[in-house]
Amino acid sequence: SSTLPPGDVSFVLVLGKEDGIAQMEISRSLFFYRLLVMLAERLKSIFVPFFGYVLDHCILHLSECRLESRQPRTSKDKQVEAETLRLELISMIINALHKCFLYDAEGFVNHDKFDKLLHPLVNQLENLDGGVEAFQERAKETLIPCLGQLAVTVASDTLWRPLNYQVLMKTRNQSPAVRFAALKVVEEFYVRLGEEFLVLLPETIPFLAELMEDTSIEVEALTQQIIRRIEDVSGESLQKYFE
Repeated sequence: SSTLPPGDVSFVLVLGKEDGIAQMEISRSLFFYRLLVMLAERLKSIFVPFFGYVLDHCILHLSECRLESRQPRTSKDKQVEAETLRLELISMIINALHKCFLYDAEGFVNHDKFDKLLHPLVNQLENLDGGVEAFQERAKETLIPCLGQLAVTVASDTLWRPLNYQVLMKTRNQSPAVRFAALKVVEEFYVRLGEEFLVLLPETIPFLAELMEDTSIEVEALTQQIIRRIEDVSGESLQKYFE
């Protein structure tokens, strides 16, 4: 049982042509990533190096434009079907990356791989394709746990800093759903890393100060919840920073 060479996965991982990623390729890719998640769950750290063969493909899909904008005009039903399939693939890729981060015991996710993944992953916090409810479900089930695990796996404040900042920037999005999801990621950082993550508190405070006066009741309430969590972790009141 040897590791598969990259050529052996090429029957599934056909990169997009000039006319965009075809629906058939998305179906094949979805099957492939489901298989990947199953193998990762079974083989754990032994399987992690295999992700080296598929990271570029993950990034390609996470960065891909809306499918219908690059396809000839089709019926509404077919557009909806294609969109649903594509979003299912996005969720499965994020799930696969989560497994990669979770079982990475040998430093597979190094500085270079982190830099490649950072923007494609964090930008999914603004991917409202499929509607707000679908986005909220996607964020809760896959994206928030994935970004939290990425922070745990890299275990370096040098890499936490850009990750934290890019997530915080999403709290300035016009959509309350995006702001809420980004805040849930910040909360996940403190849930998973606790006291270690306090090193990034000074650059987080200005964003929290803005969000305390958010027009969304849900966003404002979550901000207060996160402040209380940080106070529990640090053992001191943060109120002096907001006066």
